[in-house]
Amino acid sequence: MTRHALLLCTILAVAFTTAVSAQTFKMTTPFAPGVAVPDRIESSIGTLNLDYGYPSAETVDKIYDNLDRSRALQAYLLAIPIVNQAGMRDSIRKFGPDNQTDVIWEDLVDPRTVELTANDNTIYNFIWVDTSKGPLVAEIPPKVLGLVNDFWYKWVADVGITGVDRGEGGKYLLLPPGYKGDVPPGYHVVRPSTFGSWLVFSRLRCGRVNPTRRGVGQEEPADLSPGRRREPATHEVRQCLGDTRELRRTG
Repeated sequence: MTRHALLLCTILAVAFTTAVSAQTFKMTTPFAPGVAVPDRIESSIGTLNLDYGYPSAETVDKIYDNLDRSRALQAYLLAIPIVNQAGMRDSIRKFGPDNQTDVIWEDLVDPRTVELTANDNTIYNFIWVDTSKGPLVAEIPPKVLGLVNDFWYKWVADVGITGVDRGEGGKYLLLPPGYKGDVPPGYHVVRPSTFGSWLVFSRLRCGRVNPTRRGVGQEEPADLSPGRRREPATHEVRQCLGDTRELRRTG
């Protein structure tokens, strides 16, 4: 076959293919909108270049860089609660050891208190609970409002008025994660997902109260003791008013 004959056959084949593709057959299905991939996409991370749907090397790098930034941002946001709790734990430890220290604002907060969302008419109690050595009993006084948050700042349980003791006070048994031992009766059981937990409760101060005398409107501290012992452990109540040490919270 001569060169001219081959060229003629090629032209005829292209013409025939074009004519067939231009026809509308009974079973012809049109492309759905958006199915065809463009060669160029303008996006929030810049221009993405594709060749028949395949991204260029530059576009691949740009997309992976964006994934890295997105995951770094997500990790930062997810870590804010636990970083906050680490700061809370370290600040409470400035006043005394875990499970033995009740930081109390019995005379209320003042402008020297570094604490977000604190109210100047509320008596606060901050306690850091560590169950890494076993269960712990927290005896909550009556007529308070409080809760337990785990190390991830996730709510675990209410105590006091909104808790199961309904403001009557009671003994709460805080168990370590995965605890499978016996649970004695007579306790309100709390199961945090972490060994470290923040126990906080407060009481509104109503009426005029003499801050030098304990009475109506004044606060009782929590009684903390190991869950495997009957006798109470030694614990401290630390007054926080006017103390230069800070209790930090990020939110």
